[in-house]
Amino acid sequence: PLCKEDVVSPWVMLPFTTECLAIEVTATTPYIEDFEKYDLQSMFDFCWSEEHISGENSWMINGVGDDFSSAKAHSGSKYMALSSRGGANTNKVMRTFTLKGDTYYKISLFAYQSDPSSVYMNIVEEGENGLNVLTRKDVINSDYQKYSAEFYASQSGDYRLGFMGEMLGTLRYLLID
Repeated sequence: PLCKEDVVSPWVMLPFTTECLAIEVTATTPYIEDFEKYDLQSMFDFCWSEEHISGENSWMINGVGDDFSSAKAHSGSKYMALSSRGGANTNKVMRTFTLKGDTYYKISLFAYQSDPSSVYMNIVEEGENGLNVLTRKDVINSDYQKYSAEFYASQSGDYRLGFMGEMLGTLRYLLID
């Protein structure tokens, strides 16, 4: 034994992170992200990676009544927001998923924006040849709309999938849920 019978050693707290494993997606186990489990005003999960393509603002978890006074969640009480305060902003967020080969997958999200122009939602795949935009849609009104894209996994394995918001003007915001 490391300690005498009546002696207790103190616990030592060591910070650590766990490996981000790919999420397996099948017909019976789809992946659904609703942002409800994350803390407000945080980047939602370290297993998602964010890349700033232009601009200074990050995607953040917000809740009803937070930063954007007219904002609302599509479902639940939380959503993810990207602001263009201070100038145009383009950011992508990606995560690794394990997919079965020779299978089509549908990727969907709901998007909402504050100004009826110059805001785009992209659903993207990142592979060996760079970024593949599966769909690029103008987010045209101030209520949630569904945006979808199909993705074909030619072989079984891990794929990087995600979304990219583009805001070409200032004082706009883009919400997804």
